[in-house]
Amino acid sequence: MQSNELKVKSFRVSQEVTEQLGRMIEERQITTNQLFEELIQLADQKSPDPLLNEENAALEAVLQHVTTLFQERATRLEMLRQENERIKSKH
Repeated sequence: MQSNELKVKSFRVSQEVTEQLGRMIEERQITTNQLFEELIQLADQKSPDPLLNEENAALEAVLQHVTTLFQERATRLEMLRQENERIKSKH
């Protein structure tokens, strides 16, 4: 049962879905293929895993930060380029 729980959790489904699938496995009501089909159906029906939402928010924040850093660097490079052009035009 432990290995099945780990496999289910790797799909990032809610605890409720994990528990329902665990009960079905324990009762030997479904085959492996049926388990996979049930997992997909339950995952589609149930709310997303809150941990996944937290991870998405954190990744979006990091991505926004990296984007901002690149924009700042691009602005600095453009200013340096303009300054270099200005200096060249004087000489």
